[in-house]
Parts: sequence; C-alpha cells; structure tokens
Amino acid sequence: MPPHITIPAASPTSALDAPSCVDTSVIETSMQYVDNTENSVDRQSQDRDDDVASVASTTRYEHEPFETFQHKVAEFATEHFHRNPRDISIHQMKGGANNRVVGIKIASKSKKFSLHWFLCCCFGARKKTSATRFDSYIIRIPRVEFSGDSRVEDMAESMKRELAILKTVSSRVPLPVPKVFSYDLSTENICERPYMIQTRLPGRNLRLELWHQLNMQQKQCVAKCVTSLAAAIASVEGPAGDISPENLSRPSSSPICVDTFSTPAYDNQPTCKPALARNPIDHLLEQCERWRACEKATAWCFEEIWDGFAAISRALEKRGFLHGPCVLVHGDLMPYNLLAEVCNETDVNITGVLDWDLAVIAPEFMAYRAPFWLWSPEDMDSDNEDDENMANFEPVEEEGKILKQVFLENASEKYKFYAFAPEAMLARRMFYILKIGHPGDWEFEEAKSVIREWNELHPEDGVQSVLSGTDSESDEDQDENE
Repeated sequence: MPPHITIPAASPTSALDAPSCVDTSVIETSMQYVDNTENSVDRQSQDRDDDVASVASTTRYEHEPFETFQHKVAEFATEHFHRNPRDISIHQMKGGANNRVVGIKIASKSKKFSLHWFLCCCFGARKKTSATRFDSYIIRIPRVEFSGDSRVEDMAESMKRELAILKTVSSRVPLPVPKVFSYDLSTENICERPYMIQTRLPGRNLRLELWHQLNMQQKQCVAKCVTSLAAAIASVEGPAGDISPENLSRPSSSPICVDTFSTPAYDNQPTCKPALARNPIDHLLEQCERWRACEKATAWCFEEIWDGFAAISRALEKRGFLHGPCVLVHGDLMPYNLLAEVCNETDVNITGVLDWDLAVIAPEFMAYRAPFWLWSPEDMDSDNEDDENMANFEPVEEEGKILKQVFLENASEKYKFYAFAPEAMLARRMFYILKIGHPGDWEFEEAKSVIREWNELHPEDGVQSVLSGTDSESDEDQDENE
C-alpha cells in the first residue's frame, strides 16, 4: 500500500510577473474544508494553544497586542477579499522566530439563486442544511524591527526569496505545500511591512499536537509517509545554490533560476551570481575557493580549513558520495514542519509540508538525512535532538525498534547509504560551513571538528596535517603574543 500523502488538486502557480504588491486570487484557490464536530474540537484546542504562544511572542517582540491588531487585520481582510465583515473571523496562531502569523477564516459565498434552486425550494427538496464551508488563510508578517531604507529593502528581498521558493516548490514537488494567495513587498499597508497571505492547509502539527495521540499502527503509517518525503523533494534537480528571487517573475515551466550561495562583498565582486550546472565535486571545490578568495580580500584567511574541506570533498568523491546530481533539499524536514490528519485506526495523511525558507539545491547527501526522531528516546536531552549520531542509535524500547524497522524496509538503498554513513554525516556538517562560511567562533570550531573527525575516520586521507598546522600556528601566535 502506498504512503498516505494528501496531494491537493493541481492549480496554477502563484504570482507570475509580480510587482511589489500582488493579488493572485484569480489564479489561486484556497483549500476548502468542512469543520465537522471532531475537527472543530481539535481546532478549538489548537487555537487555545496558539493564543498562549502568540501572547508570549507578542510580548517578546514588542508587537501590537492581538486585541487591537485583530481589528486592523479584519478591516484589511474585508477590503482585500471583498467580503462582508460578518463572514470573516480573525484568530491568533503560533508564530515562529521570524514571522508573526495570524489566521483568517472566511465563510464561503452562498450559491447564486437559480431555477434549479427555486424548484427545489418549491417542492421541498432543500430540507437539509449543508454545513458552512470556510476558506482558511494565514498572513505572515516579518517580526524583525527595521529602520532606514536599506533595512526595508533587505526585508523585502528576504520575503521575495521566500515567495520564489514557495512558487518553485509548489509547481514541481508532488506534496501539499502552502500556496501564496497574495503578497505585498512594500510597507504601505496595514502591517507597515512586507507580508504574504497563504492558504491554510488542513491538519494538525505532527510534533506539537498529534504524535502522542497516535496508536502504534498510525505511527507506523506516519513513519512510512515520512520516509517517502525526501525522495519526492529530491526529484527536483538543478545547479547547487540558493533558489533565486528571479523565479518569482518567470513561468513555472521554465528552468529553475539558482544563485550561488552569498559571500560578503569584496574587490567589486558580487555577493552572489547565477549558478552554473556543475558536478557536486566541482561545486564543493568552488565553494572552498570562493571563501578562500573572500577571506584573503577581507580578513585573515584560514587556508587550512579550506585545504581540509577540499581534501574531504575529493575523498567523498572517491568513495562514491558525490556521484548523483544536485537536488532540492527542504533544509528542516522535521515533524514540527509537518501537518497530518488521522483517517482511521491505522491510517494517517500527511496534509502539509511547511517552512521552506531553508530550501536549497545541494548534493544528494544533503537530501537524505535519516528521520531519526522516529526512533530516538522520548527522554533524549534537547541538546542531542539534532545530533545525527542518533541515526545509528539502536532503540531499546519496542516502539523505537518498530519505527526504525519501518524506515529500513521502506527507504531506498541510496537513502540508507546517505542516512547512516558517517562520511555523509560529516559531509552535511561541512556543507553547512561551505554555505555560510565561518563568521563566528562556533562555525570555526565546527569546521575544525569536521576535519579532525574525518581524520579519525580515514587517517589514510592525510587530512591530519592540515588541522595540526592550524593548531600549531595558533599556538605559535599565542606564544608570540605572550
């Protein structure tokens, strides 16, 4: 039986040839659903949780309280959707670190009078009253405070990239992804900053709301569904890099525009440029050289780091970890970014894959990270939740054993190769540094750790001398300073 993943009916992609303020209602439709009694109770419980979280977030980020802000949103929704205020309800939702989120629910318009309707009324055929249907949306508003034109532009560019990612993903990935209904990249609006309106997908948050309510058969169904997600996302190929904002104004049928990962500006070099199709090994080596050149031009260059990463990249190529194409990677494919609905005592649907802000095109080893949260211990320290070494953890409890076995039985050989190999785990940690550089102490120490751990794993590759050189130079510098 195939995994239970709800795929919405195909719809046109959003925001073609988009200016700064766009209403895509003509080419986008919301996902409609009927609130039955069970879903209504679940939604009420979810809304109460959202209320608590939203109040805390509002205080933390010094936003306008929801009690007054909701009236502005209601007025905005009335004008934006051209509906009667009585048809619109506004409610708090749990936002994230980067965005304030507000829910908008609009009662669907009644069907127009017709001869058929009139005859049915006359002959008593319309005895049953159908449940009210709703169109549900969310409005996402950046939390960050700003001042000056450059900060406004930065905020608009960030949202433009998020919009481009959603457009690119929704038109290519066969999964339920939020659709953008409309957006505004300016500050001339009720929010006084850029915003986007998305369709609200049905379902409940898998981690925060649903997981602990599932029985064992339902959890096995979820494990099977989750295992299928990575390959579905990785079916999209392209040059390695960031999904470009240029995609927002291009037809969805055209090739994906990808930019190289950004570096600080130096020597009149652009921070990024259109990425060219390259083999994974060439991309990794190019990133090493880009950061080397940037550091030489702007600050002290840690040659040993980039030499070490280049050596590891060649070793990965030799061992078969770079033989595939560069593919789409979600970047945070965790249960808190999944929505799901219970179908029956054995089946669960994945109804939404959320938060694509970190999505990039990258070598395949980045796409096939094990969903080890499925079999990690319930009492695991939060500091270890992201530790990939847990992928090779052999569960003690029966539930963990069963769920890991579901993954092993349903994952492809390629998936398991990348999921469990320590080389692939180190490659993922290295790629993170190659993407952003090492702007702080943590990144620098992480880069050295990757090189050290690779040497411990494969001393025959001769990477040790690179790291020891870094340490010895640091010691010499310290001695001279003393």
